Amino acid sequence: MPFLKDDRKIDNERTHTTLVGGKDAFLSHWACNNRRASYAFWACRPDDADIVLDWVRGRSDIKCARIRETAAAKRLAKTNDVHIYVVDSSHPALNRLDD
Repeated sequence: MPFLKDDRKIDNERTHTTLVGGKDAFLSHWACNNRRASYAFWACRPDDADIVLDWVRGRSDIKCARIRETAAAKRLAKTNDVHIYVVDSSHPALNRLDD
């Protein structure tokens, strides 16, 4: 059965409203998930979306990275596996700014 796993807490849902991600080429279509597609999104603050998008595009496992709204992830979860992670202040996407 497809699922949506959202790691955001109630306070994150109000502040981390922008999702950045795409299809997970590594996990999609494995036998363990009944060959459904798997999508990974990182929830971030709208002001961080471009930085997080650059980080996601740099990952070799995520295809067709883009910025999405929560409603789009919920639609995908009707027939696919979707996981939403949280980009907090210690996340690598934001720490790249310190380099």
